[in-house]
Amino acid sequence: MDSGIDLMIPLNINFYISLLITSLYFYIPGGSANIAAFFGMRVPLFKKLKTPVDFGLSIKGVRIIGDHKLLGGFLFGVFFGILMGIIKYLVLDNFMGNYVLLSLNFSQSLILSFILAFFAVTGDVLKSIVKRLLNIPPHAPWIPFDEIDHSVTSLVAASVFFPIPIEVALIIIVSSFLIHMFTNFVGFLLKIKSVPY
Repeated sequence: MDSGIDLMIPLNINFYISLLITSLYFYIPGGSANIAAFFGMRVPLFKKLKTPVDFGLSIKGVRIIGDHKLLGGFLFGVFFGILMGIIKYLVLDNFMGNYVLLSLNFSQSLILSFILAFFAVTGDVLKSIVKRLLNIPPHAPWIPFDEIDHSVTSLVAASVFFPIPIEVALIIIVSSFLIHMFTNFVGFLLKIKSVPY
């Protein structure tokens, strides 16, 4: 499971571009899971799973999360992230060989995809629990945690089992923040969102 790229730091712009692509390509299962969880309640089968992720549990009379995060979205996020990990390994890696971070067999890749997908969605759930405990309303902004919860949690979990270079992890976390902020701003300009964050 050696890293597929040399992380010496040359003064070469092509190196940094390659490192950026490698990092984002590596995170496809986690990123896909995070996005898919939002759409899970619109997918047949998964939309039938309307049980709240917190199963109605409360702490000192306050719901741990609430009714806005449902089991169907959580499970679809995990499923879709794993599916994208499989597609990445079986199909995309054939064309993106220069940007494959770790040399893994199929079983190892499947385990990595599960960890990235499961903990990406779990990171969002854990952040929501903390927001409730801090009395922050469900949809109120909590920058930067709203933007990096999934990437931090999934990368920490994956790094327990796989050698993920710190440079790659940092690029993924920073990119998660920037991409999230950019898409929110675009959504605001298109009047999809009421606030630009």
